Amino acid sequence: TFNLILRRLSERILPGDIRAENVTVTDRMEFILARLQAEERFTFTSLLPEQPTIMMLVASFLACLELARLGQLTLEQDDLFAEIYCQKALATSAAALMDSESEFDAPPAEDPASET
Repeated sequence: TFNLILRRLSERILPGDIRAENVTVTDRMEFILARLQAEERFTFTSLLPEQPTIMMLVASFLACLELARLGQLTLEQDDLFAEIYCQKALATSAAALMDSESEFDAPPAEDPASET
């Protein structure tokens, strides 16, 4: 799923057309947790807008992995390159997650290449 979406996105990228986008993993985690309140199971692709950006795709994927690591989300994939299903993990609470710290809460490290 991730590779398929990434391949579609790469077909639309114009050389030299890079735009800054303010999408954070923490924001996507909050979005996914809110979605889990409404639905217990959904597809990864349903988390993305119709025309996702690479930043949105990567932030959403990392958010799913972080929520799975924290025991808030279960990820399932039936076959290689098949759809990824997101499901609420048993006996977890969104409040407990938001109280815990994630490595994605820290500000980004400065890029040494930008120091000129």
